[in-house]
Amino acid sequence: MSKNLNIFFAASPLHLICLNEYRVKYKIKEFKLILLLHRVNEHALKQIFLTLEILEFKDYFIFWIPRNKVLRYFYEMILIYYLKISNPKTFFKFLIIDFRNNFMHSLRRFFKNSEFILIDDGFYTFVAQNNFMSKNYFLPVSSYRKLKGLIVKKLYFGNSYKRILSTPIKLYTIYFDEIKSSYLIKNDLSELRKKINFKNIKFNENEVFFTGTRMVEKGALKIEEELDLILAANNYWKKKGKIMKYVGKRSTSNEKLEFFNKHGIKTLQFELPLEIVFTQIQIIPSHICGLGSTLQKSLKILFKDKINCYYIDLYDFFQKENKSYSIPHKNEVEETARYYSKNSDNITTISIN
Repeated sequence: MSKNLNIFFAASPLHLICLNEYRVKYKIKEFKLILLLHRVNEHALKQIFLTLEILEFKDYFIFWIPRNKVLRYFYEMILIYYLKISNPKTFFKFLIIDFRNNFMHSLRRFFKNSEFILIDDGFYTFVAQNNFMSKNYFLPVSSYRKLKGLIVKKLYFGNSYKRILSTPIKLYTIYFDEIKSSYLIKNDLSELRKKINFKNIKFNENEVFFTGTRMVEKGALKIEEELDLILAANNYWKKKGKIMKYVGKRSTSNEKLEFFNKHGIKTLQFELPLEIVFTQIQIIPSHICGLGSTLQKSLKILFKDKINCYYIDLYDFFQKENKSYSIPHKNEVEETARYYSKNSDNITTISIN
């Protein structure tokens, strides 16, 4: 007789928030939570472990991702083998992350009769739907065209590539207003919203949170170039009588925050994701500004019209400045984020120069 087993994957606080919503909504009490983590950023790890504690995830297995890609592949295959041999005659339901992750999709090769649900991975969920899933491609096909991609395709998918490519997966997402799909499962963050005590909350009309970027960390911008943008945003809001604070991401270094502080930018860094932070504090900024972020969707779901979201077009800003900037090349995420932010009824595009 076969049994059922839920396998949850997570690598970020947002994943954990989504998983918590799913398990509560569908009353799932038995599951295996597998964390895919890097031993790199202590602050990022701390944020994940604190989120686990807040959401009361008590049992989990940590899969430490090796830096060496060959070693990583073998470790991933060992994990698959372990899941198969330790759970014979089992129907699996996998909640997977990151549409670009080859290991996640390789599970579809080895567990072909199982159910797969993709949860939100930042803004890339919208990109995956817009660029691939809406066209009935259930793999990031553009990643497998060059030699490296062909090798990855063979290693992870073997002879199952065409089957995996054409086999639909479900999508559990907060972008339920924007995505039209028969495979969509709505995530309205109702469980997290229950934690908000609206009677005791005050919204500060004079405060703006600028949500941090990873442009410097990715090497797409010099820190001086990002500073120019942040200073311009700060001046924009100052003219409107508001105080702007730059909120660092999980990956933001203390050195970067100190650099901004020295140039007159107020900075903050929280030990939890803002979605959870805003359920715990009593004074919340009325304005969220940034270069395109999941927060501009998640916070609107949680707080409706109490929070206003603003988008700054990074490329427009640098093109208007009379300086020699190393303007980063737009990838598919930035292109789609730009399109989404400029066309969303919930986001106002502003020009800061």
